[in-house]
Amino acid sequence: MKEKLQKHFDALNERERMILLVLTVVGALFIYSIVWFSYSSSFDSEVESIKQQQKMMQKIIGIKNIYRRAQKKNSSMSDRIGKNQTNINSYISRTQESMNIEISTIKELKPSKKGDLVIERIEMSLRRIDLPTLLSFMYAIENKLSLVYVEAVDIKRRYDKKSYDAKIVVATLKEKEEE
Repeated sequence: MKEKLQKHFDALNERERMILLVLTVVGALFIYSIVWFSYSSSFDSEVESIKQQQKMMQKIIGIKNIYRRAQKKNSSMSDRIGKNQTNINSYISRTQESMNIEISTIKELKPSKKGDLVIERIEMSLRRIDLPTLLSFMYAIENKLSLVYVEAVDIKRRYDKKSYDAKIVVATLKEKEEE
């Protein structure tokens, strides 16, 4: 086979040999450039893919840290709820007496159950109270240590435009008792 190619090559004149040589070099360069571009583009896409995966890993690490902090807070809150023995009636009475506020009505609402939690609630009405005193009273009620919080407030201005009537729902979280 080599001899046949050698015969054909020898049969060519100088001009045809140059054209064949140039075509061979151009063909080799063409094949090389096709291979190089295909590997280059696949290499670039892999590099881009790795960069995107690194960014996603950083986001996952950030989310993992947020999750761990939330898990610690959840565990801490669950412990506090489990230890919560606050009697909401006596708590309100103590707060009311310490601030010298008159509560016109107190009504214990039916506890609601959410999963493993029980939300105990009391609705109370205050009549003829000024706004700064009302806000101070609500601030005094909300106590993070005993997990008591103001769940709802309905404030209405009285006809004298100096005082207010307010309905406040106060709640606390407790662990559901085993039956």
